[in-house]
Amino acid sequence: MEADPEDVWWLFGVIAGDGHVGRYFVEISDMYKENLEVVAGVIKKLGYKAVITRDRRENRYRLWVNSKAFADLVRGIGTPIPRVEFDRIAFVQGLYDAEGYVEFWKPRKIIRINFANKDEEIIRLVIRTLKGIGIEKPYIRYSMRCYRVQIYRKVDVLTYIKNIGFRYPSKQRRLLSFSF
Repeated sequence: MEADPEDVWWLFGVIAGDGHVGRYFVEISDMYKENLEVVAGVIKKLGYKAVITRDRRENRYRLWVNSKAFADLVRGIGTPIPRVEFDRIAFVQGLYDAEGYVEFWKPRKIIRINFANKDEEIIRLVIRTLKGIGIEKPYIRYSMRCYRVQIYRKVDVLTYIKNIGFRYPSKQRRLLSFSF
């Protein structure tokens, strides 16, 4: 079993968003174990072993890859943004799975897809990618020491879902809970 390039770039997006790369390990955390099981599946395709543990203090799960070779691979490609040619859509999908969220905004009765990150370079990459798939008006603001990108026009939300979407089961369920 081998990971395809799209899986790899999605994984690197997840790591850039929710991961920590140490000298001998890579760690990713999430509130939902099922999300990390998707990540573990991609890591397994790459030939590495991922272990998922529950952190009761923080009420979340942590995925660990205790492998210097894997940590070196991630650092070699580059974080937060790869230093090599890469699949931007898969990478941005990983970022949104890690740092994005979906909500129903009651004041305007619309669905919003949000993304937050402190790194300006990541935000520029996300905006370029969103505009590249036809999202005309992503809303960008800076608050609480990070940048926020919001997609809220119905046509833009549908374009995001069609062209990027989510792999994390919790976010797919959240989207399905809304009617379009």
